[in-house]
Amino acid sequence: FSLIIKTNNSERMRINEVGDVSIGRENWAGIYIPPVGKLDINVGCWNLQSSKISFDVRGTYFGQRVKESEMAIDSLAPSIRFYRPTGSDLRKSFNYWIELRDLYGDEKEDPGFSLDFLTSTSTTYIGEEEPTTKVRFMGNGNVGIGDEIIPLAKLHVDGNVIIGSTTITSGNHTDFKLSVDGKIVSKELIVTLDDWGDYVFNDDYNLLPLYELESLIKKDKHLPEIPSSSEVIKNGVAVGEMQAKLLKKIEELTLYVIELKKENEKLNNRINNIENNK
Repeated sequence: FSLIIKTNNSERMRINEVGDVSIGRENWAGIYIPPVGKLDINVGCWNLQSSKISFDVRGTYFGQRVKESEMAIDSLAPSIRFYRPTGSDLRKSFNYWIELRDLYGDEKEDPGFSLDFLTSTSTTYIGEEEPTTKVRFMGNGNVGIGDEIIPLAKLHVDGNVIIGSTTITSGNHTDFKLSVDGKIVSKELIVTLDDWGDYVFNDDYNLLPLYELESLIKKDKHLPEIPSSSEVIKNGVAVGEMQAKLLKKIEELTLYVIELKKENEKLNNRINNIENNK
């Protein structure tokens, strides 16, 4: 049996046989829709249907959600659930959850409790949804953004980050992890690379003769392997790659200077010999 409270001959509140409480329009067009959770509040109507907020618990075991029949008392996850109808089906809706979870036993070593914000990738029937954590707040203050992420830092994002009003959406940089529309101020920037220019000093390095270098500069108006101004304007500069290229050019320049010094010493010796033989 259920306890039903009515005003103006319309149902306003119902407590069903297992103690679940529903407030608002649970009976529409002669169709009774049971409450979702221990407390189910219908907060308004949209397209002749009710958006709702429900309060419930959901089981988690080793980080995985389980059926109510398989729940352990110490693994209940209290949640607040928001639903918005999507069409003519009274039970189908978008759903967003806020849930307190115990992640003990997950793949990371005992991460503890978390406050999760969950959504579903598609509309589902109320009571059959399986939402995914999108944002997670850990007890140690770490915040994670991404599907079921366990954050390892104060802010841990599994995906792309945009700061500012615009971002690059075409060209060579659509694979970015961080896009900043504005200045970045830092005391230090560390770029990791797989290659560096010290191979220029190897004995088998083929240093371009100066006359060939001069010819290339006259033709291209920039150093070999260094992008032109038009390429930089179009594509930007990869800082790590450019640093490696500039170092290579500095080391090549050093070799040219050493060669010139040796040639100058030879010339000086010849001049000295001529002067001494006068």
